[in-house]
Amino acid sequence: MYTSKFFDYFWIFIFGSVFGVLSESIWRLVTRGVFVTRVGVLYGPFNPVYGLALVLMTFFLLRFSNKSLVFLIILATLIGGSLEYFSSYLQEFLLGTISWDYSKFAFNIHGRANIPYAFLWGLMGAVWIKIFYPAVLDFIKKIPRSPGMLITYLLLIFMMTDMAVSV
Repeated sequence: MYTSKFFDYFWIFIFGSVFGVLSESIWRLVTRGVFVTRVGVLYGPFNPVYGLALVLMTFFLLRFSNKSLVFLIILATLIGGSLEYFSSYLQEFLLGTISWDYSKFAFNIHGRANIPYAFLWGLMGAVWIKIFYPAVLDFIKKIPRSPGMLITYLLLIFMMTDMAVSV
């Protein structure tokens, strides 16, 4: 399939939205012994915050992918921590709801983010850009054009509707 930046980033958003939900569910199961899903919309296994995080990580880290791993981790830590902080703020300001509160965690930043989790974002961002991004992009490029575009548009309409209804 011919890909454009829009299609690439859209599928990265979908991948991140689903992978983030799966990752957090597994993390909770392993660390707390409880299975929890942290979907961010009413329909489907999606969390748009994770999707947006992966898009931002890709956009900002890709141009530095040849830099050292330490540099990528630091930059991704700043991106992930900032996104978590501002997403929390915007959700509370616009919707009057709170999805997470780190107030009881050490090194929290106004309860909206915390440094250890920001560092985890950094590790994941560096691993994403060094290892997984090339493989995911290869997969996206192998999608046949006609069905790929149809599926993309249908999923785009579904996601926009799902997010609007969820708000």
